[in-house]
Amino acid sequence: MAGFTTLARPRPVFNQRPAMPVVPFERVGRAAPVIPVALPPPVVEVRQPTVAELLDNFRLVCSSEAAPRLTMHLILEHVAAGFQVTTQDLKNERRTMRVVQPRQAFMYLARDLTGKSYPSIGRVIGGKDHTTIIKGATRCESRMAADPDYRLAVLTIKKRLEVLA
Repeated sequence: MAGFTTLARPRPVFNQRPAMPVVPFERVGRAAPVIPVALPPPVVEVRQPTVAELLDNFRLVCSSEAAPRLTMHLILEHVAAGFQVTTQDLKNERRTMRVVQPRQAFMYLARDLTGKSYPSIGRVIGGKDHTTIIKGATRCESRMAADPDYRLAVLTIKKRLEVLA
Protein backbone atom coordinates (compact mmCIF):
# COMPACT_ATOMS: atom_id res chain seq x y z
CA MET A 1 0.00 0.00 0.00
CA ALA A 2 2.57 2.29 -1.00
CA GLY A 3 1.41 5.69 -2.02
CA PHE A 4 -1.73 5.62 0.06
CA THR A 5 -1.87 7.61 3.21
CA THR A 6 -4.39 6.83 5.81
CA LEU A 7 -6.15 9.58 7.54
CA ALA A 8 -6.76 9.21 11.17
CA ARG A 9 -10.35 9.39 12.11
CA PRO A 10 -11.20 11.90 14.80
CA ARG A 11 -12.11 10.27 18.01
CA PRO A 12 -15.70 10.89 19.16
CA VAL A 13 -15.96 13.31 22.05
CA PHE A 14 -18.71 12.50 24.47
CA ASN A 15 -20.74 15.07 26.41
CA GLN A 16 -20.53 17.58 23.57
CA ARG A 17 -23.40 18.63 21.35
CA PRO A 18 -22.84 18.17 17.66
CA ALA A 19 -22.36 21.35 15.67
CA MET A 20 -25.68 22.73 14.42
CA PRO A 21 -25.94 23.34 10.70
CA VAL A 22 -26.12 27.02 9.73
CA VAL A 23 -29.55 27.74 8.26
CA PRO A 24 -30.35 31.13 6.67
CA PHE A 25 -32.94 33.20 8.54
CA GLU A 26 -35.33 33.09 5.58
CA ARG A 27 -35.68 29.32 5.89
CA VAL A 28 -36.22 29.37 9.64
CA GLY A 29 -39.08 31.90 9.43
CA ARG A 30 -37.54 34.59 11.53
CA ALA A 31 -36.56 38.02 10.39
CA ALA A 32 -32.92 38.83 10.08
CA PRO A 33 -31.59 41.12 12.78
CA VAL A 34 -31.74 44.78 11.86
CA ILE A 35 -28.70 46.88 12.45
CA PRO A 36 -29.64 50.54 12.92
CA VAL A 37 -27.86 52.90 10.61
CA ALA A 38 -27.83 56.65 11.15
CA LEU A 39 -29.09 58.39 8.02
CA PRO A 40 -28.40 62.01 7.27
CA PRO A 41 -31.38 64.33 7.74
CA PRO A 42 -33.40 64.96 4.56
CA VAL A 43 -32.88 68.19 2.74
CA VAL A 44 -36.06 70.28 2.78
CA GLU A 45 -36.48 73.25 0.56
CA VAL A 46 -38.56 76.04 2.06
CA ARG A 47 -40.02 78.61 -0.27
CA GLN A 48 -42.59 81.34 0.05
CA PRO A 49 -45.93 80.63 -1.68
CA THR A 50 -46.87 82.89 -4.55
CA VAL A 51 -49.87 85.20 -4.42
CA ALA A 52 -51.69 83.01 -6.95
CA GLU A 53 -51.18 79.92 -4.77
CA LEU A 54 -52.45 81.78 -1.71
CA LEU A 55 -55.54 82.94 -3.59
CA ASP A 56 -56.23 79.40 -4.84
CA ASN A 57 -55.95 78.03 -1.31
CA PHE A 58 -58.20 80.77 0.03
CA ARG A 59 -60.86 80.04 -2.61
CA LEU A 60 -60.67 76.34 -1.84
CA VAL A 61 -61.12 76.91 1.89
CA CYS A 62 -63.99 79.37 1.40
CA SER A 63 -65.80 77.38 -1.28
CA SER A 64 -68.77 75.20 -0.47
CA GLU A 65 -66.92 72.15 -1.84
CA ALA A 66 -64.36 72.28 0.97
CA ALA A 67 -66.92 73.03 3.70
CA PRO A 68 -67.89 70.07 5.86
CA ARG A 69 -71.03 68.46 4.56
CA LEU A 70 -74.08 68.22 6.75
CA THR A 71 -74.58 64.53 7.50
CA MET A 72 -77.62 62.76 8.85
CA HIS A 73 -75.62 61.53 11.83
CA LEU A 74 -74.75 65.12 12.71
CA ILE A 75 -78.44 66.05 12.45
CA LEU A 76 -79.31 63.06 14.63
CA GLU A 77 -76.87 64.18 17.33
CA HIS A 78 -78.15 67.77 17.31
CA VAL A 79 -81.80 66.68 17.48
CA ALA A 80 -81.00 64.32 20.36
CA ALA A 81 -79.17 67.08 22.23
CA GLY A 82 -81.91 69.64 21.50
CA PHE A 83 -84.69 67.39 22.84
CA GLN A 84 -82.53 65.90 25.64
CA VAL A 85 -82.71 62.27 24.50
CA THR A 86 -79.98 59.91 23.32
CA THR A 87 -79.35 58.98 19.71
CA GLN A 88 -80.06 55.39 20.70
CA ASP A 89 -83.53 56.47 21.88
CA LEU A 90 -84.21 57.91 18.43
CA LYS A 91 -83.11 54.68 16.74
CA ASN A 92 -85.08 52.17 18.82
CA GLU A 93 -88.71 51.07 18.57
CA ARG A 94 -90.09 53.05 21.52
CA ARG A 95 -93.25 55.04 20.78
CA THR A 96 -93.51 57.34 23.77
CA MET A 97 -94.20 61.00 23.05
CA ARG A 98 -90.84 61.90 24.60
CA VAL A 99 -89.10 59.95 21.81
CA VAL A 100 -91.58 60.21 18.92
CA GLN A 101 -91.51 64.01 18.66
CA PRO A 102 -87.71 64.26 18.37
CA ARG A 103 -87.66 61.33 15.94
CA GLN A 104 -90.21 63.07 13.71
CA ALA A 105 -88.22 66.29 13.98
CA PHE A 106 -85.18 64.37 12.77
CA MET A 107 -87.17 62.98 9.84
CA TYR A 108 -88.27 66.50 8.87
CA LEU A 109 -84.82 68.09 9.27
CA ALA A 110 -82.94 65.30 7.51
CA ARG A 111 -85.20 65.57 4.49
CA ASP A 112 -85.23 69.37 4.51
CA LEU A 113 -81.50 69.98 5.06
CA THR A 114 -79.88 67.09 3.19
CA GLY A 115 -82.43 66.22 0.52
CA LYS A 116 -81.63 62.53 1.00
CA SER A 117 -84.16 59.89 0.02
CA TYR A 118 -86.73 58.62 2.48
CA PRO A 119 -85.28 55.07 2.53
CA SER A 120 -81.79 56.39 3.34
CA ILE A 121 -83.20 58.46 6.22
CA GLY A 122 -85.03 55.36 7.45
CA ARG A 123 -81.81 53.32 7.47
CA VAL A 124 -80.14 55.85 9.77
CA ILE A 125 -82.79 55.59 12.47
CA GLY A 126 -83.12 51.87 12.82
CA GLY A 127 -84.33 50.62 9.45
CA LYS A 128 -87.63 52.44 9.30
CA ASP A 129 -89.74 52.13 6.15
CA HIS A 130 -89.87 55.09 3.75
CA THR A 131 -93.60 55.55 4.40
CA THR A 132 -92.86 55.96 8.11
CA ILE A 133 -90.39 58.73 7.27
CA ILE A 134 -92.92 60.51 5.03
CA LYS A 135 -95.61 60.32 7.73
CA GLY A 136 -93.17 61.48 10.45
CA ALA A 137 -92.03 64.49 8.42
CA THR A 138 -95.61 65.59 7.67
CA ARG A 139 -96.60 65.13 11.31
CA CYS A 140 -93.67 67.28 12.35
CA GLU A 141 -94.80 70.02 9.97
CA SER A 142 -98.39 69.89 11.29
CA ARG A 143 -97.19 69.87 14.91
CA MET A 144 -94.96 72.88 14.18
CA ALA A 145 -98.03 74.75 12.90
CA ALA A 146 -100.04 73.88 16.02
CA ASP A 147 -97.43 74.04 18.81
CA PRO A 148 -95.23 77.17 19.02
CA ASP A 149 -92.84 75.60 21.57
CA TYR A 150 -92.21 72.59 19.33
CA ARG A 151 -91.76 74.92 16.36
CA LEU A 152 -89.22 76.99 18.28
CA ALA A 153 -87.26 73.88 19.29
CA VAL A 154 -87.14 72.51 15.72
CA LEU A 155 -86.25 75.86 14.17
CA THR A 156 -83.51 76.44 16.77
CA ILE A 157 -81.93 73.09 15.87
CA LYS A 158 -82.33 73.91 12.17
CA LYS A 159 -80.55 77.27 12.59
CA ARG A 160 -77.65 75.60 14.46
CA LEU A 161 -77.29 73.04 11.69
CA GLU A 162 -77.44 75.67 8.95
CA VAL A 163 -74.55 77.49 10.61
CA LEU A 164 -72.50 74.28 10.44
CA ALA A 165 -73.36 73.61 6.80
